[in-house]
Amino acid sequence: MSLHHPIDFSGKLAQGWLFLHRCPAENVRDLLPAGLELIEHEGYAFWNVVACRVEHLRPTALEAAPWDGLAFWHIAYRLMVRHGETEGLYFVRSDCDNPWVTLGGNWCTDFHFQTASVTCQSDDRWAYLRVRATD
Repeated sequence: MSLHHPIDFSGKLAQGWLFLHRCPAENVRDLLPAGLELIEHEGYAFWNVVACRVEHLRPTALEAAPWDGLAFWHIAYRLMVRHGETEGLYFVRSDCDNPWVTLGGNWCTDFHFQTASVTCQSDDRWAYLRVRATD
């Protein structure tokens, strides 16, 4: 993560899932900025999508304050990439159901937040996650 304005935060991941998906590399190559290249295998690129519920997020400087922090869903769509010898994840986009997190997240990070509607229902056997973005 490349912070634009470094601030330390604390919070809790309350619920989440990680999905890995492959797609033809030529379908996503244009999503990368100059200097990054896709990690490929047999012509496929790899998405790493995380959907998580974050609770009690606040700057660590405010941990003692009576404020409980922010709660939100964060769905991050990331591609597996390489820059020289370094491998990592490039955030193509993040959807979030809290407009304050979208605003602050775009100020503090390069996660490319967009505000979206997120619905989640789950139990021990299944999960239903629906993300609706305006764009």
